[in-house]
Amino acid sequence: MHHATPVLLLAVTVATAVPASARAASDDTPSAPLPSAAPTFVLDAASQVAGDDPVQGASDAAARVWLSWSPEGLKVTARVVDDHLLLAGDGADDRRRVRSDHLELWLSFDDADLPPIAFENQFEVVEVPDEAKCQEMGWGDACRDWLEEQRGRRREFARGFRRQYILDDGGAVVLDRRDGDDATGASSRLIPVEGGWHLEATLPPGLWPPTRQAPVTAVRVLVDLVDNDRGHEGQESFLSSSADREFGEPSTWNAQEISPPLTFPARPGFEMLAHEPGLRWFYRPGAEVDTLLRFENEPDGYQYAPGQPSPRVVTMALPTEPEVAAGGAQAYLLRDPTRGPFLLCRGAEARTTVEPHWYDSRLEVHSVERGGTAHLVVVAEGTYKWLGTGACGACPVLSATAHRLDPDGCTQTAVLGLSSPPEGWFIGRAVAPDGAGFGFRVRRGLDDDDKTHESRYLIWSDGERGFVVSPTPPPGLGEWYGEDD
Repeated sequence: MHHATPVLLLAVTVATAVPASARAASDDTPSAPLPSAAPTFVLDAASQVAGDDPVQGASDAAARVWLSWSPEGLKVTARVVDDHLLLAGDGADDRRRVRSDHLELWLSFDDADLPPIAFENQFEVVEVPDEAKCQEMGWGDACRDWLEEQRGRRREFARGFRRQYILDDGGAVVLDRRDGDDATGASSRLIPVEGGWHLEATLPPGLWPPTRQAPVTAVRVLVDLVDNDRGHEGQESFLSSSADREFGEPSTWNAQEISPPLTFPARPGFEMLAHEPGLRWFYRPGAEVDTLLRFENEPDGYQYAPGQPSPRVVTMALPTEPEVAAGGAQAYLLRDPTRGPFLLCRGAEARTTVEPHWYDSRLEVHSVERGGTAHLVVVAEGTYKWLGTGACGACPVLSATAHRLDPDGCTQTAVLGLSSPPEGWFIGRAVAPDGAGFGFRVRRGLDDDDKTHESRYLIWSDGERGFVVSPTPPPGLGEWYGEDD
């Protein structure tokens, strides 16, 4: 794992310094040392954006905040000037915590970037931007109800790309937590010091919002300070690092660069983030990135009025082991829930190739290695058309695709297509005793009682630098093995 050196972000230009007298009163605390670099944010009376009680001078409410980023987490250090410390206390709920002395932090790396509200069938994508479209197409109340539901889902997706944290004496708390949030390593420690309080907190990547950046180089961040003196009835003085802040709107927060960029350990297939930028994959930072996600309007055959969610979340797990490895190259099988499985090949020289997707229900990968080069046959069973629509669109088909895996990645060398009745199919391999020849046999079941099986052969040809399709087995290959006879 690469551990980047933690960095301190530059202070925002709108910040003003805490008076020297306040600094001197609060800095001399050996048990709560401060970073040597300049603070990322400085908040004072000029930073107040809300609250009924104006900040009364330099000793009432002010803060210096340092943010330090690394792949292990975001470290927050704050020195707060406060003439009356009012904490939430042990066991306080979130409502009481936000109405006590505390620091709040907001993070967002990217927006959700959702596709248009639409539905898709085998012919087209139909956008449904508003109720007027429902009226125009005569889809009635069902369309309007569907549209309102999608708007609510989209607001929820947008919220998922930002995080709000409360940092105080009760620890680090994420408001509006999401499935998959991992709080392992999260902490917050508040220490009373002369003239105020000191805060140290760590927010691990498992609590960060999703991102499309690889590596992560930019973030929008907001730091708020709430100072209460009288009680817990409201937020008396509210200071912020952004004078233009709007609740939950990252575009109104402070834009920051992260340097050096943050990288996270990831399983094979993570490079699809860059290989298919149009799909807008995103991921959750963490100890190991094992999943890619994206939003898409799910196509549905014969969907002529809106019905499917817009969008849905597509989740693609990343593999841990290659299907085949030879000569320093690896071939991995990834399964895209919508577009079908596909091969991702890593050449020995870090070149990545992606073979076509198979829109199928059953898929197997078989291989033979010869002279440091692996030859793969991917056999897939599915339907004639992706969505099963049209004349014989749902008819079963069987395909066998041959590929060569070498230091350059994968190269497709042959394609064999067959119909596939319910009796099923098997695949076998054969290598000549002298190693000079090899091939694959695809055997399928037939409905005809007079002929129970039919075979097709993919035989390697040195002259063609690929496989040759044959209806009969060539001589000299020896025994076929690996099939369910």
